[in-house]
Amino acid sequence: MIKKNGLLKLIGIIAIIMLFIVGLFTIYGSLFASMLYNALMYGKYNTMFISEIVIVIFAIIIISIRKLWPELRKKKENFLKGIKRGMPILVIAGIMFIFNIGNIIVDGNLDFANFLSLILVSLSIGIAEEFLFRGWLQNEIMRKYNNSLKEAIITIIVSGVLFGLFHMINVLSGQDILTTITQVIQTSAIGILFCSVYYASRNIWSLVFLHSFYDFSILLSEVNSYKDCINNTNVSLIVNIITLTASILFAIIYITYSYLNVKDDLKIRRRVTLIIIASVVLIFLSTSLVPSDEMLEKQSCFSYESLKIDSGKMNFFVEDEFTINYVDSNNYIYNYKLFIEKHKLNITNLNTGEDIIIDIDDVNDFIIYEDNLNYILLVYTNEEVYYSNYINKNNLTNFNNFNNINNSFISYDVPEVIDMGYIEIDNKLYPLFKSYINDYFVIKDNAVLVLK
Repeated sequence: MIKKNGLLKLIGIIAIIMLFIVGLFTIYGSLFASMLYNALMYGKYNTMFISEIVIVIFAIIIISIRKLWPELRKKKENFLKGIKRGMPILVIAGIMFIFNIGNIIVDGNLDFANFLSLILVSLSIGIAEEFLFRGWLQNEIMRKYNNSLKEAIITIIVSGVLFGLFHMINVLSGQDILTTITQVIQTSAIGILFCSVYYASRNIWSLVFLHSFYDFSILLSEVNSYKDCINNTNVSLIVNIITLTASILFAIIYITYSYLNVKDDLKIRRRVTLIIIASVVLIFLSTSLVPSDEMLEKQSCFSYESLKIDSGKMNFFVEDEFTINYVDSNNYIYNYKLFIEKHKLNITNLNTGEDIIIDIDDVNDFIIYEDNLNYILLVYTNEEVYYSNYINKNNLTNFNNFNNINNSFISYDVPEVIDMGYIEIDNKLYPLFKSYINDYFVIKDNAVLVLK
């Protein structure tokens, strides 16, 4: 009878829990599904997330081919102990997280789709890079060179430096050399620290957490921005010196802690941990000694005022080529052809064969549309739009007038654009752009505004 009552009680508890879960899913399930869909489809980091998933798949395949899964299962320490071995990264990420989340709370504005997208991409980066560089690369090297402390140290250094050099590819995306060198110094030292954590703990998931939390805390500063900040090269010498010095100091801290992980003296590591925490805090505080206006010049950050409209007719289109046909009062026809060749916009007078090449490099797309007497010309390069209303029906009759068209363009920094066109507001046509995360921007009163 006791066992029967106990079974009935257990069934009752399970039923209550199941009802509670079903209730939560009914109330919040569709809301969460909608947020997840928006994050995957329109989140700021969705493109990066997809590319990182590809790297995760590649890492899983190569680990499987090299039969390294047994090595990943040999955990020496649990999850939390592995995290403690990466204390410098934990402290720095913690400081950045508190600072950036504080700014978001003060602003009172958080894009949840971007926030969820950031969580997903940070986790995918952690899994991708740790499985690739620790799960495969470090284990691959340790198979042959792990018979002594000296070989272990060499393995850790080689694996860590290769991780740092991997970030040289950022030069290909347009990042300047000084920023890239600074980043390679930092990431090489971080790589050495991560390799030492894996060597001592053999817990890959501790590193996935540390790596993901670090990237998440840094990227959190830009989660609400439509266009991320870019590093400037023309900053004062003192700012470059401070930045490089801070990077070297952080690198020394990472490498020092890496040695302590390999030596595995818990008592010394505990003492040094306090010193390192104090050092990290002092480095962060020391940056406040640099004049704030000079530090602000280190990066260019872009913000956009909003434009609220009740309704507006949108029209998107992109031209491979476009022909202007104009008939003057004497019925003479003027024909002009606009087209892109070798990433340059060309204008050809079809009547005479004369050409003008627009002095804008790396042209991706262009559009042209008629607005009263003027033709609005928009040229898109890498995250920059050039606007001109120079061409009009008065200067179409003389191609020599086009010689001054290069001086007529105004450039605007915009997020990555996937569509261009115009929007009709109060019977006027304004240039319109659609970003890769479905935000809409217009050029109005010589400024880029985001539509709300």
